[in-house]
Amino acid sequence: KTGGLADTVFDVDDGSIPEERKNGFVFEGGDERSLDDALDRGIEYCQERKEWWASMQEKVMKSDNSWERAGAEYERLYRAMQSAM
Repeated sequence: KTGGLADTVFDVDDGSIPEERKNGFVFEGGDERSLDDALDRGIEYCQERKEWWASMQEKVMKSDNSWERAGAEYERLYRAMQSAM
């Protein structure tokens, strides 16, 4: 997995991810079935877990996935690496 989505979307059903980081529905295949499965899970959560769905909406709307934040994080890492040399 690479790219922005792999760095920002963490599947709500993945047991290896801490609860506070879970924020979406991930699919890995590039085929229609993989997308359909993720959409089906999302629809099921929306329809059957309304309170959970509302809290997830609030949680992800508050998250900062901007280039500003990412740039600051890369700058912090760069400076830390410089200091270590």
